[in-house]
Amino acid sequence: MVRVTKKGGLVAAIVQNRKHPFAPYWLSHQYPGFSEGPPMHPFDQKNLKAEFQAAELADVKTDGIYPWHSLTLWPRWYQKVPILHTIVYLVGRFLDLYIPSPKCLRRRFGIQLLAVGKKL
Repeated sequence: MVRVTKKGGLVAAIVQNRKHPFAPYWLSHQYPGFSEGPPMHPFDQKNLKAEFQAAELADVKTDGIYPWHSLTLWPRWYQKVPILHTIVYLVGRFLDLYIPSPKCLRRRFGIQLLAVGKKL
C-alpha cells in the first residue's frame, strides 16, 4: 500500500486485535471471526504502530474499534436465549455508539485495531 500511495497520502489498515484479553477464549470456542481464515500475526497497537513506522510512514496513529461490542461476544451461553442475546447485543451496540471509552481501553478491548500513517 505504501508503494502505490502518493507522497502526503494516507495509508490505513484495520486488523483483528489478536491480543484482546478474550482472544484465547474466542479461538478455543471456534468463534468464526477468530478461528476461521488465514493465519495472522497477533497484532496489538504497539506492534501495529511499529509495522507502520518500519514502512516509513509518519504521524502514525492507532486506535481500537468497538470495545464495548466485545461484551456481546463473551460468554456464549446467553446466545442460546434469543431475547437475552438481543438485549446484550443492543446494549453493546448502544455503548459503542453513544458512550465513548478512553483511548487506553479502546486499544486494549477493541475487537479490531485501526492504524493510519502518512507517506513522506
